[in-house]
Amino acid sequence: MKLNNLRHSSAEHISQTLLYVMVVLCMVVFILFWTVGYDRPSTESANFNDPLFTNALIALMWLMLICAAGITVWSIVTTLKKRGDAQRYENGIPVKKISYGVMLSTVSIVLLTLLFASTTPIPVNGTLYADKLWLRITDMFVTTSLIMMAAAITAVVYSGWRNRKLHRKEEK
Repeated sequence: MKLNNLRHSSAEHISQTLLYVMVVLCMVVFILFWTVGYDRPSTESANFNDPLFTNALIALMWLMLICAAGITVWSIVTTLKKRGDAQRYENGIPVKKISYGVMLSTVSIVLLTLLFASTTPIPVNGTLYADKLWLRITDMFVTTSLIMMAAAITAVVYSGWRNRKLHRKEEK
């Protein structure tokens, strides 16, 4: 894909290409991580293996995290600039209220799960890991993910139940 044609490509085509590139990149890094140099004894403890591509894997994860955060901020700013006050409703649906509601609830869930996260030390490779910041952040991500998955499942079930109920009314 040429850079000149990027502006003329559809959003679906661009996102699909990016998805394929990211999947292939992740596959290559993970395959290298698991297969190349995985049997090297660790410098800290001979009981553990020290994979050769650990730093590449960590760098990839940081890169993906930074890119995701940047794209999220850019997307929010662009959407708010484009929408403004003119498009509060689309087809009778309060899209602006829904957008702000989703954004505020996501930020609230993340902050609350960070605030109430556990800092209890956990055993890792036979020793207790007690870094309170990373324990709290890890617990925040796990709890937030579980809450959002539960909310998504609830929304799908409710939507299916409501659609079924509406179709039954139309049949009568």
